Amino acid sequence: MFDTEFFRGAFFVMRSLFCARMLSICLLSQLLFLSSESGPTAFAEVPIAERGIVLDMVLASVDGEPLTVSDLRKYARSRGGDLPEDIHDGSFEVRKILRELVLQNLLQREAQAAGIEVSEEEVNAYVAEIMSQNEVDKEQFKKLLGERGIDYEQYIGQVRDDIIRARVVSAQIRARVNILDEDVARYLKKHPGTMPKPGMVWLHEIFVPTAGGQEGAARSEVHAMRGALLGGARWEAAGRDFYKNVGYVLVSELREEFQPVLEKIEIDEVSEVVSSTRGYHIFMISSRVPEEGLTLDEVAEDDDEDEGKRSQSLVQSIDPSLRDRIRDDVFKERYQAELDAFLNDELPKKYHVELKL
Repeated sequence: MFDTEFFRGAFFVMRSLFCARMLSICLLSQLLFLSSESGPTAFAEVPIAERGIVLDMVLASVDGEPLTVSDLRKYARSRGGDLPEDIHDGSFEVRKILRELVLQNLLQREAQAAGIEVSEEEVNAYVAEIMSQNEVDKEQFKKLLGERGIDYEQYIGQVRDDIIRARVVSAQIRARVNILDEDVARYLKKHPGTMPKPGMVWLHEIFVPTAGGQEGAARSEVHAMRGALLGGARWEAAGRDFYKNVGYVLVSELREEFQPVLEKIEIDEVSEVVSSTRGYHIFMISSRVPEEGLTLDEVAEDDDEDEGKRSQSLVQSIDPSLRDRIRDDVFKERYQAELDAFLNDELPKKYHVELKL
């Protein structure tokens, strides 16, 4: 089924096009919904005096270059929306879209200055991915765009602009965000509930249910999966939808039929197939917490010369899956803060921007 929010959600597939993993989480909401409603920005606002409707009135300018009513309407239509006939009342929605248009103009200038370009092949690959995700061909896609008042060629141009803007922001922000072991350790200290208890193990499981009288097929499938694992396949690939990265657990709190298997397998060893009343299971333990546990007591609140060593020791003691999750959380927070500063402060100050609505 076609996703009715594809104009926004589809931007997340940009990760596969130019390897900016967090870009699609943080950037889309900023580019499409610039948070102009909260707090001041560096944009200079010039109120419009009472006047009649002008056919193509200037609504904003960037370094003296005007952005007019027709520019704003064209931009709104490219995003699948429209504007009221009389936009001069300065409604919140109109002002928000105007700020988005100004932001687009600023980022285009940054792209030109940096020599950032996007090839036709890259644009086509992006659009093909959108069509594939929504299970439509080109003609169906054009029809769906048309139903939203968007011309296909106009959409292609908007895709190109989106990719360019994404690359500008990625180039500006990505290098500023570097997550160290100290950051992970501070996160653990700030969220003590994240710390595993002594004796816990990080568990991976493939579970193939036998519901519906398909026991023979389930047994064959799970043994084929185990064979693939023994041959070096990744758990995500071998188990597909049957795989679950369970996380930290206490073996003593699991089902009794699982405990003997989990107590004897080594780290990263693929278990035998275990049967239960619900189906067939394969397990793997990727790490164990020592019985004496892990401690945060020696992780300093402030930087000092020994903190790096203590933090590294702690962080290396937790499972890589948890470590990666924490890094992602910290990265998102840092990236968003840097992105806000760049879009709402640094970039507007670099140019002379006036908003007249």
